[in-house]
Formats: sequence, C-alpha cells, structure tokens
Amino acid sequence: MAVRALSRCKSPIVRAMARTRLERGDLSGAWLLASNYIDGNFGYLDPLMRAAMDDDEAHDFGFALLKIFDHSVVPIAESEAMLLWLYERTPCSICRSTAASKLVELGRAPTWMAEEAPFDADPSTVQLFNTELAA
Repeated sequence: MAVRALSRCKSPIVRAMARTRLERGDLSGAWLLASNYIDGNFGYLDPLMRAAMDDDEAHDFGFALLKIFDHSVVPIAESEAMLLWLYERTPCSICRSTAASKLVELGRAPTWMAEEAPFDADPSTVQLFNTELAA
C-alpha cells in the first residue's frame, strides 16, 4: 500500500496529504502523520476518533496511531487521548496491551484500567498491571 510506504517519509508534502485526507474523513491520513506529526495535528485525528467505524477500521486507525508514537513526539495530553481511545476501541489485544503499556509509562493509566486488567485477554496486559499494583 502506497500510504504505508509514504508513512515513512518525513516531508511537508506528505503532511499536507495527511491533512487533506483526514479533513475528508479518510482514516488513511493517520498513517501519513506517522513521520510527520507536529503540534496541532491532533485536531485532525480527534474528529475521526469520535466517528463511528467498524472493528477493522478501528484496528487500522489504531495501528496508525501506534506508528505515530514510534516516529514522533506527541504531547502528553494528546498521547493520553489517543492511547485511551485505542485501548477502549480496538479489537486487537496486542494493540490494547501496547496502549496500556504506553499509558503506564506516561503515568496516565486510569484506575479503571488497572481494575479491568486482570480480566484482559492478553497476559502481558494482566502482568503489566499486576506489576504496577504490587509496587
């Protein structure tokens, strides 16, 4: 997919493409922000996070959000919103676990998440919060 290849390119042209796609409601624009995220870009992602999407779209969009974290520095408030959305919305237990882990690293994992974690399908999420609760 060309979008995934372009997601590795840091370029104002790719950032503009991302903005255009996201403004149209095209979820693939999130991939284009992976290497191009700057302050203010959350405004393009937030409406899509509130939009209805099926499980496959949520997983792909959530995976793009994780790629943004791999390649860019995201302010903590924006990070928290994206990671909470990902944890609550994606059907993928690996993505949920990654989101939970990043929230713990940021010191932003909510209490309800720690209380829910013992029932999570992913053992790494369960262990993550068992370690946190034991400390």
